[in-house]
Amino acid sequence: QEPKGKGIRLDLGYDSGDLLPSDYDALIAKLITHGETREEALYLMQQALACYYITGLPTNLSFLNFILHTPHFIQAHLATNFLEAHPFALPAIPPLPVLYLLFAFDYLQTQPLDPILQDTFGWQPNLARYWERTFLYQQQRCTGRLYAKSPNQCTLILQEHPITLLITAQHQAVMLHDGSASFSGFVHALSADKLICFYAGYSYIFQLPHHTTSHAQSENKHIAPMPGTLIAILKNPGDHVAPNDIVLIIEAMKMEHHIRAAHHGILETMLYQLGDTIKEGALLFTIKDDHESPPCHTD
Repeated sequence: QEPKGKGIRLDLGYDSGDLLPSDYDALIAKLITHGETREEALYLMQQALACYYITGLPTNLSFLNFILHTPHFIQAHLATNFLEAHPFALPAIPPLPVLYLLFAFDYLQTQPLDPILQDTFGWQPNLARYWERTFLYQQQRCTGRLYAKSPNQCTLILQEHPITLLITAQHQAVMLHDGSASFSGFVHALSADKLICFYAGYSYIFQLPHHTTSHAQSENKHIAPMPGTLIAILKNPGDHVAPNDIVLIIEAMKMEHHIRAAHHGILETMLYQLGDTIKEGALLFTIKDDHESPPCHTD
């Protein structure tokens, strides 16, 4: 979904459905806002980013939105070390509106496909009218129970708190009203087991547990989070590694991304060489468990 309106300009290098090779130029679009003052232009940019949704590949939209809401940027207190002074990270727990949007989307997707659930709106109101769904967000389980009330209304029990949601949807945009406030977002199925939810300028990725990789496998096999170019290798096969050790560096979207070891062990395989182009989801290297104690360092 593209932002539109007075004072907003979007120059696109690619359009929906275009194929982007893994070695594409990182710049896929330019978003520009203008106003009578910096404050007005900044407000327009914040609003534009909040309703700009791109799926199919990782982008820096959440990162840009974060920058635009930092007090130092708003007050124009800028320096060359701005990014180092203001590190970006998504919240460990998604905001409640994100979870409301996620479960509302699930309700709209599931309810029309369940003939028994359809009967609960008609002549068999005694049938069970709920189901439970669990999603994973950064290895945390988010479980909710949905009670059907009508095709566009349900009660969600989340964290032991009930909330009734009136849902309207247009394509994959979801709009909710909980009786006191209204909010909207965009939910898109990336695959059969993965959903992405856009809300207030940030994107959150959820997975279904029965499709997720086991904890041991995800720790031993390190996967490329996005397409890019391998520009540095800091560890070699046979080296001992510790949690958070930087093993290699990928350049993507004109930024350096450090790929770190998840646990103690020995680097077993390195599957790429310097300068190689890497696709998203590619296996980068593996670490085998080291049953011996980590090596001690003495002065």
